[in-house]
Parts: sequence; C-alpha cells; structure tokens
Amino acid sequence: MIIDIKDNSIMLDSVELTFPIALEEVEAALGKPDRVVPDGEHKMLYIYHELGMIFEARVNDDKWFKYRKVVTDAAHNITGLSLYCGDRVRAMFDEKALPQKTCKAKVTQKGGPLWFISDRAETEELHMICWTEYGHSLTGKAENISAPLTISYCPKREREPANYKIKKCKEEVLEFDNFNFKLAVVQVLMYDLEVLEPYFDIFDFAMQYTGKEIDTDSFKVSKPVLNFFSKLPVPKSLALQVEEIVMDGGNEIYANIFPMWDGEDDFFALNTVSEKELKQFSNLKKATLMSSNYKEVSKVFENLGIEVEEL
Repeated sequence: MIIDIKDNSIMLDSVELTFPIALEEVEAALGKPDRVVPDGEHKMLYIYHELGMIFEARVNDDKWFKYRKVVTDAAHNITGLSLYCGDRVRAMFDEKALPQKTCKAKVTQKGGPLWFISDRAETEELHMICWTEYGHSLTGKAENISAPLTISYCPKREREPANYKIKKCKEEVLEFDNFNFKLAVVQVLMYDLEVLEPYFDIFDFAMQYTGKEIDTDSFKVSKPVLNFFSKLPVPKSLALQVEEIVMDGGNEIYANIFPMWDGEDDFFALNTVSEKELKQFSNLKKATLMSSNYKEVSKVFENLGIEVEEL
C-alpha cells in the first residue's frame, strides 16, 4: 500500500480520505477494524492488526471541533492515524493498545518523500511526528519511514492580531503557587473556552515583539513567552468555568512556550500543587495530569473530591 499525505487528506492507494474522516469511509477502504478500544473519555481507537495502523476518533467531543471551527457531524470524527513502521511494533509512548504487526506501507508526502524538522513535518492541516528511538532525530528528506509515525489533523484558524501588552486587572485575580498548574488552567480558559484574553499565538507575538528576534521553531523555551504567561493575570471570576483540566503534550500553550518540545522531559509536568490554589476552582471535577510525582500530586486533587487520572 502507498499512503500519500496531502494538505488535509490521505490517499490509501487510490482512495482519498479527507479529515475529519468517518469510520464508514475507512471501512469502505480497509474493511472493519480488528479491534476497537476506548482511550479515555473522548477517544476511540480503531486498530488494524495486519496493516500495523490505528485510526483515532474523538467521541462526544464537540468542543474540540467547535473550537477549531470545523463543521462536521458525529460520524466524521477521526482526526488521527498512527502507522507502526519499522522492523518491530514499538510503542510511541504509553499506548493502551498496539497492532500485532508492523506497517509495511510506503509513506509519501504529496507524491514525494516526507520532509522533517527534528522528527516533525506538516502540510496545510496535517502534522506528522516520527517517533525515532531516544537519542536519534530525523531532519530533512526521508525516503523510507522506519519508526512509528503519527498523522494528526490540526486545522488552522485565522485570527486578528492581538494586543499583548499586559494590563492591570480591574478585578480580583487567581493566585497560583505552582506555575505549571497556572499553565494548565490558562490552557482551559484561553484555548479551550476562549474566555481569557489575549488569545496568545507565538507567530503573532514574535512579529510584534521589539526585543531580540524570537525563534518560532526553537528547541528551547522562549523566555519572552514564558515571561508573558508568568505575568498574565487570570480574573478570579473565570474560575467557575474550569470544570476539567487535561494536561496533554499537544496543548496549544506548550507549543507556544516551547515550540519544538518533544514531551520527553518534565518541563511542563505538574509535580507539586497546593490545596489553596485548587480550592479556587469550585467547579473543577476532573483532571488528567502529566506528572512524575503523580502519587503525591493526585492525593491533593482527591482530597478535594476531584477525579484524577494520569496521562
């Protein structure tokens, strides 16, 4: 099989599937999946053992599509594809399920080789990550893919330039003892719900920034961006809107602070949290955490009646 990655679709030989994809469309091309596995509350995995691939769907997650202004129906909810290329089936991270065999397909990008910048590539609305072995990286042209590859649908949104001058808040603000917890809250309010302004975009911010040029493809933390979020006041009145926190490596706030972060370190991990800061969020009912101190941190959430799970 040849899998050709286009702007917002993939070609499986001669069959084109445009994101978001319906399971019915996948089944018409490949037959029924060998196994269906739920992955958390909002994801479903469709596994093809012989083909070495897994399609990922978002279920009961209208917020994800509305936020990206994607017009879809409940059936068209597949937003990702994982190809387990290589000489063995190797987990990319802590997957709940894997195919039984490797993917033997030839993977191309618009008919030619994929072009990577440190294991990452993209088209108009599709982002790719090649999960090379630890300590290795993939940069430039790749004729053959020999490591697991994820293809993710990431529709772009056009926005008016924001005003990034931080103003003094006219009302009471939330207090945070732990910066990474603040980032998790800002992700919800700024990017998920869009009620906290300004909506931060590193490309827009870099164009307006008058200091040293900001590298928007940096392999290091952007200190001006980190400084912005550190100083950003969060109105206390918004706390009631935080009902669930999901710390995910793909969250927009992490990509803006650390553009080429690969998720292999604990930079954004929530390893400490206080009851004092948590108590500000009376409607917070559930949290999914990235943490290397999960056992201790989870107790703080549980003591306040918040359902918690590890990413």
